[in-house]
Amino acid sequence: MSKKLKQRKKVVNVKSHYNDTNKEYPVFCFKYFQNHSIKKCKNVNLFLSFCERLEKLANLGWEEIGKSLCHTYGFEPIPLTELKCYDSVKKLEIVTKDVKKLLVFRYTGNNLPFLGLRGRGGSNIFHIILIETEFGDIYDHE
Repeated sequence: MSKKLKQRKKVVNVKSHYNDTNKEYPVFCFKYFQNHSIKKCKNVNLFLSFCERLEKLANLGWEEIGKSLCHTYGFEPIPLTELKCYDSVKKLEIVTKDVKKLLVFRYTGNNLPFLGLRGRGGSNIFHIILIETEFGDIYDHE
């Protein structure tokens, strides 16, 4: 005859690796990514350069990024209305009515941009929305 064993619920106390100091370093999210420029790109080196830039920014932290110039590791704002794909970007869930600008970072030696939004309340999450692979695909450069 088989015995039924009572299963005890095991309570596991798992401490999260997340803490408030992690807010100091960016975490990159692609949930709202739009492929307006990359769909025609055949240059694999651009994506390698992009990944290397994300790694560098993640290790610098928001404080150092904020001290950097926009054509090094810093960023600059661009009004949504200057985007060639404005209509599709403004429909994104994350682009609420109060959002008027995206942040522009550079990722290659020739300063191609990627654009996105930092999460609400100084969050560590940076939502990457656009990556430009050829100058002028996303907005006009002057």
